[in-house]
Amino acid sequence: MASVDLENVTKRFGRTEVIHKMDLTIEHGRLTVFVGPSGCGKSTLLRLIAGLEEVTSGDIRIGGESVTDRPPAERGVAMVFQSYALYPHMSVFDNMAFGLKISRTKRDEIKNRVRQAARILQIEPLLDYKPRELSGGQRQRVAIGRAIVREPKVFLFDEPLSNLDAALRVQMRLELASLQRELDATMVYVTHDQTEAMILGHTIVVLNAGRVEQVGTPLEVYRTPINRFVAGFIGSPEMNFLKLEDGAPLPKPTAPEIVTLGIRPEHVILGEGPLQGRISLVERLGSETFLHLELPGGGRVTARASGDLSARPGDMMTMKFPSEHLHFFDDEDRKIQA
Repeated sequence: MASVDLENVTKRFGRTEVIHKMDLTIEHGRLTVFVGPSGCGKSTLLRLIAGLEEVTSGDIRIGGESVTDRPPAERGVAMVFQSYALYPHMSVFDNMAFGLKISRTKRDEIKNRVRQAARILQIEPLLDYKPRELSGGQRQRVAIGRAIVREPKVFLFDEPLSNLDAALRVQMRLELASLQRELDATMVYVTHDQTEAMILGHTIVVLNAGRVEQVGTPLEVYRTPINRFVAGFIGSPEMNFLKLEDGAPLPKPTAPEIVTLGIRPEHVILGEGPLQGRISLVERLGSETFLHLELPGGGRVTARASGDLSARPGDMMTMKFPSEHLHFFDDEDRKIQA
């Protein structure tokens, strides 16, 4: 395993700069997740680390050694793509062994590595199967196994679970987390799904328009977002944002530069307090219910409640916002203290 360091890394496509002078350290032995909306540069950044795209300027180091000018095969990385990219005419064993055969690894070594990876991924009975005989989850395991046998310094995952159904994604998340612990590997994982990022990541890198907005553990990013973008992107449903001029009796902060208050749905206390809103939508998810409320001044609030809450669209509901759970933002959407 190895750390990955980016220093002043820039990437341009023609006149368009998509990665802006980025400095970032990915710690060894951890699962780091790049998360952000579509077009934020997360897959491009992964491809720069892999060597599949050329850096316009700056330096990339893996294990302390510069790899900026090295081809992908000499970087010590293995990449798992969104598509499985398996050879349909080859068996599972041959798909996993293909890269080792190209690099002229000895036959016994190939056999040992493939069988070891198959054991870890629990696909030993499938080694003689063809990809068409496998389920989507099994194909993804084969693609991951093909990366494992290379024994890379760094694993790179580009939205590898997006083609799977919801139940299988949950299962594969658990398996990837277990795999990382067993291999004690450095992994970089790209996703647009912030829930997936929170579940998998030891460290989350929140990207926006080719820039790093915040780096931290999932709970750090969730509890102490650095700005409104991070506060709104991390969390499902997203944080409520209310302008002070909305006219509702909102808590009055002492800092004059505060123009927006934020509070997460789970922190809104229903059934008491000075605020009152009309329910516009009730989302029942079984164990919990989300209420969407419209305030008299025009603001909107989403609140989480118990699954058995009795409420209907059109009902009025009182609420309050505990001061210890409020977030404050200025007119440039920066997080500030009240």
